[in-house]
Amino acid sequence: MVLIDDFVSVQNIINASDEFAAVLKKHGITDTKKVITTPLTVGYFDGKDGLKQDARLLKVVSYLDTGDGNYWAHPIENLVAVVDLEQKKIIKIEQGPVIPVPMESRPYDGRDRVKPAVKPLDITEPEGKNYTITGDMIHWQNWDFHLRLNSRVGPILSTVTYNDNGKKRQVMYEGSLGGMIVPVRRSGRRLGTLRPISTPATTAWAP
Repeated sequence: MVLIDDFVSVQNIINASDEFAAVLKKHGITDTKKVITTPLTVGYFDGKDGLKQDARLLKVVSYLDTGDGNYWAHPIENLVAVVDLEQKKIIKIEQGPVIPVPMESRPYDGRDRVKPAVKPLDITEPEGKNYTITGDMIHWQNWDFHLRLNSRVGPILSTVTYNDNGKKRQVMYEGSLGGMIVPVRRSGRRLGTLRPISTPATTAWAP
């Protein structure tokens, strides 16, 4: 198992290794701080790899940070460092023929694309808002309710009441929209397309 702290330890060990820095020069890399390491478990090969199974070892593959925000697109191929976490050093470097690091920019956050121009959108309320907020309660027309967001079911309304000519009626204690997909059959037995259907999940007001 690889822990979060192991990522930091491995990165520091790689950056401090003169031996690894010398190997990186063969790949045209002179700044070790631009090398991003990814530690992996060593696996078990019945001792054929010469590694001790009872030691805390990790195999480390590396990538080059070129500044495009996607170092995964720039792997340093045929280069694996075996790091001993207890000794905090590289005990073995496995390498093959040098393969040039792909240097073509491959950002996945869209920084290389031109954002299309959009027309301005103005939302104005010249006479004021149609709602008010008091603490965590929202008041809209004759409705009063709490609103919160949930990572699983989305928006949730709770303690919903309606002012019916001065009488506050309790409508719903809690409610949300749960999304689900169900198969829809056409005529006969052939299965049709899947359609998203939203079903309300509500809870009655406790007496």
